[in-house]
Amino acid sequence: MTHASFSSHSTQGWLGAVLGGFLSAVAFAFALGHAETLAIFLAYLAPLPLFVVGLGAGVAQGLFSCALATVAVGAIGTPSFMLPFIVLFALPVGGLITLAMVRPKARVLGEAAPWLSLGVWLTGLALYPCLLFASAVAVASKRGIDLVEATKDIMQKMTEGSLEGLPPESVAQLPAIFDKIARILPSTIAFCWGFLILIMALAARSFLARQGWLLRKEPLKWNNLSVPGWLLGLVVLAGAGAFFAPAPFDYLGMNIALPLCLPLGIAGLGGLHLWAKGKGSWGTMALVAYYTILTVGPLFGAVGQGGKPASPTEALLFVISAWIAASVPWLVVLTVLWGAIDTAVPFLKTMKKHEH
Repeated sequence: MTHASFSSHSTQGWLGAVLGGFLSAVAFAFALGHAETLAIFLAYLAPLPLFVVGLGAGVAQGLFSCALATVAVGAIGTPSFMLPFIVLFALPVGGLITLAMVRPKARVLGEAAPWLSLGVWLTGLALYPCLLFASAVAVASKRGIDLVEATKDIMQKMTEGSLEGLPPESVAQLPAIFDKIARILPSTIAFCWGFLILIMALAARSFLARQGWLLRKEPLKWNNLSVPGWLLGLVVLAGAGAFFAPAPFDYLGMNIALPLCLPLGIAGLGGLHLWAKGKGSWGTMALVAYYTILTVGPLFGAVGQGGKPASPTEALLFVISAWIAASVPWLVVLTVLWGAIDTAVPFLKTMKKHEH
């Protein structure tokens, strides 16, 4: 089958849309119907056929496939499965397909923006869960529901049967641990969901490219990734809310600021690689130092804080530092030094306490 036979002939394109929607619905409905087994992981594959249809046949077929899959999920499983499918996959996949197939009017680095702009995709993946979370907080506040407490209650109920045999001091620490997890759980879920969607989209694109069915063949440029400048402003505003705003706006600010750092961090790392590429051995050493700190920093930070995980604020600042380092290349040295100090100081303090 050729590229033209999949995308240009309407009959085959629409048949592909029907097949893709059906496969997506089967994977999702079966996974939720057997959620207590390993079959739940099939839900991760649900967006893959939708992306294949949208990127290989066109926007209309892709959106139709998303709509058909939503209806089929309710028919194969139960109607209650339809809402999570719409929120998790149908709406975001349909939006990303549209973004990928419609050429943006903006210009990036003096050149026409590519058909498939990774910066646009990443920005959309960051904004979508933030809007959902903000809506959830607004509805919960209107109904007098404390989302943090509700999340902690759910976590406590889920772990009730597994606490037997734990030392009393460990059980006594669980409420504090649950409180920390509950406050960043929405942003953690948003990160995992964003990476899943991105991986499925890139997998679909790779499959279509190998078959010769990909409609937009422009190469993906990770090292030249561009994201909107206003995104950093949103991160700063949300971060300020996390620090200074009263509840529930502090909770809202933290869980909006962290997902918005995803495109900034990826853009920063891409720019960092682009900068290091022309610096020879010095660039390689800078990358090794940066990734070493990025990998072992949270571990040493946890040791330095008495076993507590690194705070979301530290993670937020570290990710933004990658973007700053990429925007102003000479700051990469200061970034690495700051990361090293931030990692080493709490660790050394803990070692000193043990000596005494």
